[in-house]
Amino acid sequence: MTERERLQPIRWLCAGLVASWTWKWRFFTGAPAVYAHTPLHDPFFPEPLQNLSVLVTAFCVPILIAFVMFVRPSALFARTSMAAFCTGSLVLNLHQGSYNDATFVTSLWASLWGLWYLHASTRDATELGVRAAFLAQIIVALLFFGGALGKLTPGYFDGSVLYRIYFEKRQHWSFAWLRGHLTAAELRYAATLYSRTVVGIEIFLATLPLWPSRLALQLALVALGMLVVLNNFQLLSVIGSLMTLCVVGLWLLRRAMGDSNPRPTAPEAVALSS
Repeated sequence: MTERERLQPIRWLCAGLVASWTWKWRFFTGAPAVYAHTPLHDPFFPEPLQNLSVLVTAFCVPILIAFVMFVRPSALFARTSMAAFCTGSLVLNLHQGSYNDATFVTSLWASLWGLWYLHASTRDATELGVRAAFLAQIIVALLFFGGALGKLTPGYFDGSVLYRIYFEKRQHWSFAWLRGHLTAAELRYAATLYSRTVVGIEIFLATLPLWPSRLALQLALVALGMLVVLNNFQLLSVIGSLMTLCVVGLWLLRRAMGDSNPRPTAPEAVALSS
C-alpha cells in the first residue's frame, strides 16, 4: 500500500467530518450572536467552557486543518487533522454552548477511529482492512445501542415523544404527507407504530458486530440514509461522519479481501486481532 493509498481513508473521513460540521453552519453563525447578546453563566460549566471564543475555536480549527490535509496530504497533517477533530469534538461536547450535541458525539468516535487507523496502518494490509471494518461495525452498533437504550421509556413506547417532535407539526415531507392523509386518531396510532418500529430497528442494528462485516456496514448505510430521508435532513450533521466511516470500512475491506474472497465475519476479525 502506497502512502497515498494509506492516507485515502483519512482524506475521505476528513471530508465526511467537514461536511457534517458545516451542515450545522446556520446554528454556529446564529448561536454566537445570541450568546454574545445574552450571556449565560451556569456554574456547572467551568469558565473556559462558557467562553464564546473557545466554542468558535473548537469548531473552526479542525475544519481549517482538514482543508490543509486536502491540499497537502501527509501523515503529519492526517494525524493533526484527526487529533484536531477528536479534541474539538470533546470540547464541543462539554461546552455550555453545544453541550452533548449528537453531531460531536458521532464525530468524536469517527475521529478516534481515524487515529487508530493511522496508528495501525503500518501492519499487514489484509489484517488492517478486516480490523478497520470490524471496528467501524462496533462503533456504529454502539451508537445504535445507545439510541435504543435511551428510547426504552413510556414516552417512546406509546409514541407520544415522536408524535410531539415529528408527527404533530414537523414540515418534513414524510410527516406532512401523513398529516394530509390520516385522521387525528390515525396519525396518533401511526406515531405509536413508528416509534416502536424505530426502537426495534435500533435494537437490531446494535447486533451489527455479529454479522459479516460487508453486510453489516451495508445495512448500517441503508439505515442511516433512511433515517435522514424519512425523518429530518438536518440529521445529516449527526450521521454524516458515521456514513463516511461505513464507506471507508467497506473500501478497506474490499481492498483487503477482494470481491471473490469469502466475506469476513465478526469472529474471524476477533481471531485476527488476537
